[in-house]
Amino acid sequence: MKEERGSALRILALVLAAFFWSTSFPAIRLGLADWSPLTFAFWRFLLASLALPLLIPLVGFRREVWTDRTLFLLALLNTLGYALQFIGQQYTLASRTALLINLYVLWIPILQTLWLALPPTRLQLVALAPSLLGLGLLSAPFSGEIFRGDVLVLGASWVWAVYILLLKKSLTRFRPVEINGVVFAWTAVLLVPLALAEPDPFWMSTPTAVGVVVWLAVVCTWAAYLLYTWGLEATTPLLSSFVLLLEVVFAWILSVALFQESWSIQYVMGALLLLVGVVLATREP
Repeated sequence: MKEERGSALRILALVLAAFFWSTSFPAIRLGLADWSPLTFAFWRFLLASLALPLLIPLVGFRREVWTDRTLFLLALLNTLGYALQFIGQQYTLASRTALLINLYVLWIPILQTLWLALPPTRLQLVALAPSLLGLGLLSAPFSGEIFRGDVLVLGASWVWAVYILLLKKSLTRFRPVEINGVVFAWTAVLLVPLALAEPDPFWMSTPTAVGVVVWLAVVCTWAAYLLYTWGLEATTPLLSSFVLLLEVVFAWILSVALFQESWSIQYVMGALLLLVGVVLATREP
C-alpha cells in the first residue's frame, strides 16, 4: 500500500510539473515582447539562482556538486536548450512550441539505442511512421518564420532528450535540490556573454516583463524542476516523458484562452499523428 501511494505521489508530482511548465510557453510569449530571447533566459536563471544563499545552509550542498563534470554538462545542455527554445518561440506559436518540445519522448529510445545498445521495440519502430508524417504536416510549408521557429524548437527537444538521460544518471549520486541548484547557477553564468551580445537593453523594462521573469524563475524553474526530478527518481525517462505530454494539452488551452491561437485542420491532423507516434513509442514491450 505504501509503495502504491508513493508511486501515485511521484506521478502526481510529474503531472504538477507538466502543468507548471505548460504556463511557461504563454509566459515566454509575453516576455519576448519586452526582452531579447537570451537576455530573457539569463534573467530567469539569475533570479532562480538567488535562492541558493538560503538553500545551501538549509539543505547542505556537498562540495563535489560544484565541480562535477556531469552537472556542468547538464548546465551546458540547459543553456543550449533554452537558447534554442527562446529564439525559436519568437517565430512560432506557444502551443506549437509545447508540442515540439515534448517530442523528446521520441528521441529518448533512439539515444538509448546509440548509448546503451538497447534496440528499439517493434512499436517504437512503427511509431516513426505517424511521427514523421505528423511532423511533415505540422511544419509544412517548409519555409517562412514559423518553420524556422519550429526547427529551432525541434533542436531544443533533442537537447532535452540528452538532458533527461544524463539527469537520470545524476540522480543516483546527487539529490534533486543539489542538481537543480548547481545547474541553474551554471546556466546563469553561461548565459551572461550571450545576453550581453544582444543589441537590446540588458535591464528589466516593464512591470509585465518583471512579473513574467519572476513567475518563470519561481514556478516554472524551481517548483517544476524539483517536482520533475523527484518524480523521475522513481520512474523511467520514457514514463516521465509520457506524463509530461500533458504539457501540450495544458499549453494549448492556455494559449487559446490568452492569445486566441488557432490551428488549421492540417496542423490538428499533424499534432494528432505526432501524439499517436508518442503513445506507440512509450508503450511497454
